[in-house]
Amino acid sequence: MKNISINIKILLLMLILYLITYNYFLFIGINSVVYNVLFWNIFLIFTYLLLGYTKNKAITKKQTIQYVVIYCIIYLLLIYFLGIITGFYYSPFSHNIKGLFNNLFPLISIIIAKELIRYMLIFKTRFSKKILIFITIIFILIDIITVINMYEFSTGLLIFGFIGEVCIASIYNNSLQSIMAYNTGPIPSIVYKIILSCYIYLVPIIPDIGVYLTVVINVVLPVLLLVKLNKLHFDYKNVSKKKVSISKKYITISISIIFIILVSLVSGIFKYKMIAVASNSMLPTIARGDAIIYEKIDSVAHLKEGDILVFVNEDVLYIHRIVEISKKNKDVIIYTKGDNNSMNDSFTTSEEEIVGIVRQNVKYIGYPTVWLSELLD
Repeated sequence: MKNISINIKILLLMLILYLITYNYFLFIGINSVVYNVLFWNIFLIFTYLLLGYTKNKAITKKQTIQYVVIYCIIYLLLIYFLGIITGFYYSPFSHNIKGLFNNLFPLISIIIAKELIRYMLIFKTRFSKKILIFITIIFILIDIITVINMYEFSTGLLIFGFIGEVCIASIYNNSLQSIMAYNTGPIPSIVYKIILSCYIYLVPIIPDIGVYLTVVINVVLPVLLLVKLNKLHFDYKNVSKKKVSISKKYITISISIIFIILVSLVSGIFKYKMIAVASNSMLPTIARGDAIIYEKIDSVAHLKEGDILVFVNEDVLYIHRIVEISKKNKDVIIYTKGDNNSMNDSFTTSEEEIVGIVRQNVKYIGYPTVWLSELLD
């Protein structure tokens, strides 16, 4: 610490004070989102005034960004593929324009500010490995402190979840981001963080892959990416020869994973299956040409009124809503109705006729299947 400037010391001290006082400001009732947006953007201006900004001209910058995007896409495809096996849960976030703005604008502004600050600090202290490590540790602790209040520690599994999903993931991700900032500037780190932090606000369903798989995947991603980027950095003389092969190789991998996911959904080899909707009986919830993803069920115990059911009656597949569940002796009788129909279905459904429960509706992508089916008929 003796060899660094007074400006760096001031900035590091301010970050440490932020760490120490963060939960106090939340305790006295300050909104965490507003507080973080204000702090990081004001701190960004202050850092720029004290240190200035020097553009990184690394020859591997574009290739680094390319690898970051590709690895993040593969990561998302992988967890959604695992979700077909393990299940999904509905996103709790609003997906209208106002909701997206309220969720994404603060988050993206904080990410950009933090990564620019990280870069300016690292660039000015790039000749001291100890200071680089110290800066990374501060950012790790910031990640942990700012989410610790969202976790409960009443069971061993919850404690493990916090350690794995937050602490260990933060160590690996911040190490990767600091190395990227050191080698190629702030943009790869910003892209990496935005993709992994923002996708949950954009999609209607999120894979429920469990704590253990989450921890493993969240460690493997930064490690594999770090190994790849280190090799790229040291082999920068051959980068121009690799540009085409990089794109072809990873585009092929991504397309292959998407294909596997679609085949798995359409074939129904796991607990989820996708089918096209050929009628408008469920308007406005589900329209003709949409595709629904349903979860196969073995028991009616968890069914309730309002669920959208996939069932078979006289060899015809229906997608209608449950309006009533009754019991006759030991048998469960289910009454259904299309949202766009004026009356209940003229038949009832038994447990043996149930195929599954609709979990997600995907607009328009079922049209090719519907058109092909009509053409063949």
